[in-house]
Order: sequence, then C-alpha cells, then structure tokens
Amino acid sequence: MACQRRNIETLSQANQLTVEAVQAVARRQIEIARQTLEDMSALLRDMTQPVSTEDRIAKNTEYAKQMLEKSVSNGREIALLATKAGTEAADVLRKRACEGLDELREFAKHQGAH
Repeated sequence: MACQRRNIETLSQANQLTVEAVQAVARRQIEIARQTLEDMSALLRDMTQPVSTEDRIAKNTEYAKQMLEKSVSNGREIALLATKAGTEAADVLRKRACEGLDELREFAKHQGAH
C-alpha cells in the first residue's frame, strides 16, 4: 500500500509540474501576442506619417528584421519552457521508478529469506 501511495503521489507531482508548465507557456504566449499587437499598432501609426519612400522602405525593413529576430527568440523561449517542464516531470517519474525497483528488490530479498 505504501508503495502504491508513493506511486500516486509521484504521478500527482509530475502532473502538477506539467500543469504549471502549460500555464507558464500559455502566459508567455499571451504576453508575446500582446507585444506583437502593440508592435503592429506602432508600425501602423508610423505608416500614417508622411515620409519619403526611401525612409519608409528603411523603416519597414528594420521592422521586419526586428520581428524576425523576436519571433525566433520567442519560439526558442517557448521551446525551452516546454522542454524544461517535460524534463522535470520525467525526472520525477524516473526517480520514483528507480525507487520502486529498489523496493521490489528489497521485497524479493525478504521473501527469499523467509
């Protein structure tokens, strides 16, 4: 019974880590979307300003470059968050599996002694 209780506690812990990670990823994605909308609004405001064609092309090119860099950076950040969460949950499960095997070995040893 104690072994099964520890198994359930471990599954619960791994599940909690996963839920927290999903929430963190979702929060970060919402922040990224908000920032993207703010950036788009700023771009649209800039586009209404009278400037030369050359200046507009330069600004749009710079904006595109910044957005590309942000997109790659944000994608990397989200991937790292998800990877970290998966690794933490897997570590919890791996540790408990090893403990369970040790418990099974001890149980077998005691059974063999009787």
